[in-house]
Amino acid sequence: MELRQQLILRVLEEAGRQMSTALVKLVYLVDYVHYQHYGETVTGFHYCWDHYGPNAVGHGIVREANELAYQGLIRCHERPNVYGGTTSIYWVDSPSGVRLTPEAEQVLSDTLAVHGGLSLNDLIEVSKQTEPFQRIGQYQIIEMEQTAPAAEEWSPNYETVLRELDDPNTLVTLEELQERWVAG
Repeated sequence: MELRQQLILRVLEEAGRQMSTALVKLVYLVDYVHYQHYGETVTGFHYCWDHYGPNAVGHGIVREANELAYQGLIRCHERPNVYGGTTSIYWVDSPSGVRLTPEAEQVLSDTLAVHGGLSLNDLIEVSKQTEPFQRIGQYQIIEMEQTAPAAEEWSPNYETVLRELDDPNTLVTLEELQERWVAG
């Protein structure tokens, strides 16, 4: 099973039943955060601008989810939507035992802790607020390379504070740490 399928499976195992649009946004957000920290996505998908926010080129996430359903690894139910088409709902009946790398599992866990309980509309808005999506225009390809690494957002004093915390002879109060962090 490919990494992209493994991530889709893990998102559904951890987040539960998801409409196709929500699944796409959650996978994108995991890829986005993973890219910020590790310089690569988990899935290898390329993303593009779509009316409902970032989407894998060629609807790749939905295609892979449908393939997983075809293989019997996840369940899929299609229902009519207001646009005259269908909306797919995906879920997992039982744990698969699939595990990602420890880094990807951590990003998945953190991303779902922050975004997993959002409504569909809020999830769409969060995905549209990501830096790479904000930088492009309608129907363009998202350039993850333009994403600032998470480490660049840290305070310049971060390394100094870490060294002080590791030194058993240094006593630093919480207030001092907060002042240093804010002072940057």
